Amino acid sequence: MINIDASTDQINDAFNGVASSARTDLAKRGLHVADNPDSDRPKLRNGTLYDGRIPTDLDQLPNDDVVELLAVHAQWVAYVNASLSDAQARRTAVVKKEKAIKSSIVAERGKDKVDADRRYVEVSSELAYWDAIICYLDGIKSTASNDYKTISRTVTVRGQDHDMHTRHNNIQRNWS
Repeated sequence: MINIDASTDQINDAFNGVASSARTDLAKRGLHVADNPDSDRPKLRNGTLYDGRIPTDLDQLPNDDVVELLAVHAQWVAYVNASLSDAQARRTAVVKKEKAIKSSIVAERGKDKVDADRRYVEVSSELAYWDAIICYLDGIKSTASNDYKTISRTVTVRGQDHDMHTRHNNIQRNWS
């Protein structure tokens, strides 16, 4: 009789490169997942890497700095979203790997031995890692989105103030 069951090592090998292979395929299509900390993380015009935190003195910044901050923060949001997408893709592969390894261990050792099997503990730990990464990235994404709205509102309010001031000056000139 031929054994067609995969070993836990074979299962690991089958799933470990899934996310990387998907990224490679996307790159061949000219699509880039913008999550590389060296090339995709945004920088301010002074060369400082942007970390997603808006300055506490946002309302005191000159207009040019606020507009720059809005543009850089938009890049930050894209960077965070790409990082989250990558983590979700990697987690998906680990979920499938965990299910297959569990099944392999049940067939090999029995259902009552799964949770203590070091191979299952390893894949379960890997899954917990990606769950934690996604949890943190969800929080960072939420903050980044809210901060983008704050910066955008600041730009809008300043534009409205400028328009109102211009109209006021025009009215004053017309009455004089």
